[in-house]
Amino acid sequence: MFINTLAVTTRILKTAWKKYDGSTIIEEDQRGRHDNHKTILTDSMIQSVCDHVRAFTPVESHYTRKSSQKLYLPGELSIAKMHKLYLEWFDADKYTCKASKERQYRDIVNSNFNLGFHIPKKDQCDECHIFRQKKNATEQEKVAFEQHERNKKIARNMKSQDKKTAVESNGKVVTAVFDFQKVLSCPHGDINVFYYKRKLSCFNFTVFDMGKKKAVCYMWDETVAKRGANEVSSCLLNFIQAYVEEGVKEFRFWSDNCAGQNRNRIVYSLYVFAAKKFNVSITHRFLQKGHTQNEGDSVHSVIERTSQPKAIYTPDEWRLLARWAKNEGEPYSVRNVTNNDRIKRTYLK
Repeated sequence: MFINTLAVTTRILKTAWKKYDGSTIIEEDQRGRHDNHKTILTDSMIQSVCDHVRAFTPVESHYTRKSSQKLYLPGELSIAKMHKLYLEWFDADKYTCKASKERQYRDIVNSNFNLGFHIPKKDQCDECHIFRQKKNATEQEKVAFEQHERNKKIARNMKSQDKKTAVESNGKVVTAVFDFQKVLSCPHGDINVFYYKRKLSCFNFTVFDMGKKKAVCYMWDETVAKRGANEVSSCLLNFIQAYVEEGVKEFRFWSDNCAGQNRNRIVYSLYVFAAKKFNVSITHRFLQKGHTQNEGDSVHSVIERTSQPKAIYTPDEWRLLARWAKNEGEPYSVRNVTNNDRIKRTYLK
């Protein structure tokens, strides 16, 4: 009855009775209470793991990392893969002890580094996520969220209408979305030595014509230019000029709300300059914050998916890969941006 009531085994009961000495005090459990514990993490082991992590070259993200102290490594890495690389990298002549278990390696990394892996940001709205986590939202919060949802639907409906207008205009109206792809690093590939090399950042600014379903990829590396408003304006000016020569009279652009790249006076000044020079109408609308998914994202997805099994050593190889990444239909138009034709703070070729 006692065993069934407590749902214990007879061994527990026998052990407790064996320790009973006639008083109500039971002998204290002595398991683990000794001084001859085996040291699992030695100083040499910790030093070897830390040196190995520092041997990796951090990558620059498409998103700002100025406010974060994290060490960002390539997204194709993981703790498990780093441990396999560590076992190959380990030098027995330099270190006396090795972290042979993945758990040891993981514990040392977590204790000594604020480590993160650069994985493309998910298209998840912060405002929507926060609101859904609230169990008892106030009326003011509910009203703000409903307005946020309405703005999202209005922006998407307007973009769909602009796309329809461009298709029916017979080449007189262009509706396009534009955005930067995540940073493309050189060298890139699933080769162990690449993870320890200094990375050269390459940029891809994509303008996608939704009416004709054509994409133009403006590509350059960090030795040529940055990825701010000046570069965006330069690429858009080149795009507008090319379409004006085909007889386009009106441009309708869509983008996200990034102030440093799209929503600023430099881009606005470019529109004023282009509208006056080419005698065209230019409209720029912005998608609702957190819901900036658009047709141009498919271009970036195709390029990244195509690059996964390949080794890429130079920026020229990124341009070739983007040019032939699309298997069906018209290939992407890739334009190599240089600093040889710098006119009024623009980078054109």
